[in-house]
Amino acid sequence: WELSIGGVNVTDEEKRIKVDFIHRHSEEWGNLAPLFEDAINEASEHGRFAIIGDHSFLLVSAEHLITMKIATMEQKDDSDARRMLETVGDADITKLRKLTARYLGAMGRAKLENMLRETGHPAARKRGKYVS
Repeated sequence: WELSIGGVNVTDEEKRIKVDFIHRHSEEWGNLAPLFEDAINEASEHGRFAIIGDHSFLLVSAEHLITMKIATMEQKDDSDARRMLETVGDADITKLRKLTARYLGAMGRAKLENMLRETGHPAARKRGKYVS
C-alpha cells in the first residue's frame, strides 16, 4: 500500500515482517536522500544487518531511524519516535541531535527536543525562554 510520504509498504503477515520502501524526494517533504544515504553508509560501515531467509538487509541505527520518523511529520511516526526514545536505552542523544540538525534543520531539532521532554528522557533540555 502507498505511504503518505511517498513509497510503498510490503508486509509478510505470516512472518510478521513489514518493510517500507520510501521515495527519498518529494515536493512536500523535500529531498531526504542525504539522510537515507548517510543511514545506509553508516549501517554498512558498522556491519549491522539482519538475515531473513536467503536475504540480508542493512539495519540503520536507532538514531537514523528516529530522525527518519521525525522527518515524516506523521502522527504514527511521531508515536514510533517517542516510543523508541522511551525504550531504546542505548540511543546516542548527541548523535541524534546532530543528525536532526544536519538533515531536518532547526524545526526538526526543536521537534526532537520536545519529544525528549515529553518522554521524560534524562537528556532532555529545558525549554528556553522566548525573549521579545
